[in-house]
Amino acid sequence: MTCYPTETQTISLTMEVADAISAAVNARAVAETGVELPPLVWVWHQGVYSLPCAEQQEVEFRGRVAPRDQPESTERHLREWAAALRLTESTTSVERTHGRRTYTGVLAGSRIRITGRVEATRSAA
Repeated sequence: MTCYPTETQTISLTMEVADAISAAVNARAVAETGVELPPLVWVWHQGVYSLPCAEQQEVEFRGRVAPRDQPESTERHLREWAAALRLTESTTSVERTHGRRTYTGVLAGSRIRITGRVEATRSAA
């Protein structure tokens, strides 16, 4: 009899993997910059979570700024990471319409992209 994992088990494992990746990337950034940076949620990305008009085939680590206690600090966290790692703003028109800001660069030889919602979603009108 073959036993397949439940959806809950799969989600749980996915969360554990995201936590492990996040801890590793956050620690590497602190080690390389010597700056205590606010922790981000990181995922390994290959076109799966892209917004429309984004580069679909890029391979990169994606960081998401999502402070749970203080959402208004998202922009400050983005700027801290961008300054420490000398990232370049790369916000697309689609991201801007959705109230997001994005920065890209390199960490430990790997392409990284960080994003966060910095304002309310604008209407498409």
